[in-house]
Amino acid sequence: MDKPLIYLASPYTRHGLAGAAKRSAETRRFEMVAKAAAFFMDQGHHIFCPIAHTHPLWQYGLQKKNGDWWLDQDFAILKHCNQLWVYMLEGWKESYGVQAEMQYAREQGMPIYYIEPLEVE
Repeated sequence: MDKPLIYLASPYTRHGLAGAAKRSAETRRFEMVAKAAAFFMDQGHHIFCPIAHTHPLWQYGLQKKNGDWWLDQDFAILKHCNQLWVYMLEGWKESYGVQAEMQYAREQGMPIYYIEPLEVE
């Protein structure tokens, strides 16, 4: 039997911060969710993690884009997934992106699971 393809959502941008503090917060969130994605993949799950995929692209020239541009990218993958896992890093309830991904999953009838960060730290 095929394993489900899991979309691992998490907050990324820290609103209210600027400059080096914002980049530091984004890098920390990237590190935390990438660690979680690796853990779940090591457990045999099929994971797509948009933050783990896109954060490194900025280091190699991708220009910063607005949230709607990213959601268009995200939904292109999310529509092929079977489950949405929300990695509940601080700020996930306020995250525009995470909330939009959850709404999209609900509209598609996709199961949503909530993952506490301490489960993989």
